[in-house]
Amino acid sequence: MHQADVEHLVRDTLAAHSSLYLATAGDAGPWVNGVYFAEEGLYSVVLVLEKRGRTLAAIRSQPRVAVIVSTGSPGDPFLQAAAEAEVLADAAAERARAALVAKVPQAA
Repeated sequence: MHQADVEHLVRDTLAAHSSLYLATAGDAGPWVNGVYFAEEGLYSVVLVLEKRGRTLAAIRSQPRVAVIVSTGSPGDPFLQAAAEAEVLADAAAERARAALVAKVPQAA
């Protein structure tokens, strides 16, 4: 598969989904959570988490995460990756929240 084909598949798969599974491994141990997301670029997504939730606490402790974007059917295209999470603040956090609500209004 050529680079352009991979990029097209990534863009199409991200656009076709509004949620992903986020796996973390913080001080309380491994954890998987379903979250809404918006794509910020080909290999970057933003999401909003509860301020006091276990997922955010895990990311603050250990920012290395894993994600999967999938329908749940093994025959459908899916994306899976390891990533470095970053906790945003101030204007960057507001931009992320606005991008998420634009893609997934029910996340407001």
